[in-house]
Parts: sequence; C-alpha cells; structure tokens
Amino acid sequence: MWAQRIGATLLLAWCLVSVASALRAASGRERDGRAALESELEALMAAVPADAAIGYIEPRRLEEPRAIQKAQYALVPRILSPGSGPQWVIAAPGADDDVAGYEPVAGAPGEHRLYRRMR
Repeated sequence: MWAQRIGATLLLAWCLVSVASALRAASGRERDGRAALESELEALMAAVPADAAIGYIEPRRLEEPRAIQKAQYALVPRILSPGSGPQWVIAAPGADDDVAGYEPVAGAPGEHRLYRRMR
C-alpha cells in the first residue's frame, strides 16, 4: 500500500517536472526567428495586390537553407515561385544584386526587400 503511494507520488513529481521543462522550452522557441520573418514579410505585402504572383530570389551563396520554404510558410495563402519571373519579387538578404530590371518598392538593407518589374 505504502509502496504504491510512494510510486504514484514519484510518478506525479516526474510528470510535473516534465511539463515544467516542456513549458520552459516552448517559451524560448522563437530561436528560428519565425515571428520576426512573418512580420517583416507581411509589411512588404501591403504594397502587393492580393492576386499578384510573387517571385523569391535567394542569394547566390545560400546562408539560410530552405529560405524560400520559410518565406512561403510565413506568407500563406500567397504562393512564392523561385526566381525573378513574376511582376513582383522578394529578394532575400544578400540577393539585391540579382534584381536587374526591377525597382525597389519596400524593405530595408539587410532585410527582405520587395521589388516591382520596371515598366
């Protein structure tokens, strides 16, 4: 009887420690910068028509693997296509040299920037 109570108490204590540890880890989960990326890209989308096609240009030397996937996830339901084909293009940090034929619309150096094809 006492052994069962001690075992149940130990199990309960272990569960509480596990929950506390999981909550602590979840509170510091913004390490990948997802919220910052979402707010940065949403600010750029204010200038883009809702039905517009949007290209995404990554830097030649890829510093952030899966950058287009992260940007696509942040901009759902809009669809990004790799490269500079569409009228509107988002250039990842470091990709500003690859936007010939486009004019800057929004964004700051060192961040994602929005470009529109020159007429």
